Amino acid sequence: MKDILLFKDNQIPLATCIYNLAINSETRPLLISIGGKSGVGKTEIATLVKNKLNDSMLYTKVISQDSYYLKGHESHRVDTDCESVGRDELCWTSIKNGIMNLMNSGIYDVVILEGLYACSYPSDLKVYISQSYDDSYEFRRDRGKENPDSNHRQMVLRCEAEEVRKTKEGSIILTYDMGESIYPEGHE
Repeated sequence: MKDILLFKDNQIPLATCIYNLAINSETRPLLISIGGKSGVGKTEIATLVKNKLNDSMLYTKVISQDSYYLKGHESHRVDTDCESVGRDELCWTSIKNGIMNLMNSGIYDVVILEGLYACSYPSDLKVYISQSYDDSYEFRRDRGKENPDSNHRQMVLRCEAEEVRKTKEGSIILTYDMGESIYPEGHE
């Protein structure tokens, strides 16, 4: 199912932070990865950043990892519980080819890869969005994309969260209270 965008005011400071990092980077084309657990607003934040960059004449394209899941991954999750949850559910060759085509097109100044495991992809700027379980649950409930109370979905979310946490290393970690932004070496 396609993401349902649900913009919230508290996403604007995070998008502005990423925009500022991108606008001040000398790297062009610039590849930004925006990752984090389900329900933290990755798609919305990526869209806000794209719009701000486009307004600044930096032509930007967003790639959603959701478009690159292998066929049948949802039914496979039901059959295997958590065994299949993780990076291997995605066609990374297609993601890489899509990114390289955009980066080498001469059209885009910035390409944003957003998704659960985006921070595991080699990028110029990796941003991991962190949010409390309660807030991400509320966000998933409000967007109506899934039933966040389903036992199977709860199990998958726990497994996803464990796998997604592994992608944080080397990323700038942004939280919604913005009092806990953690920058890796070289990004202060």
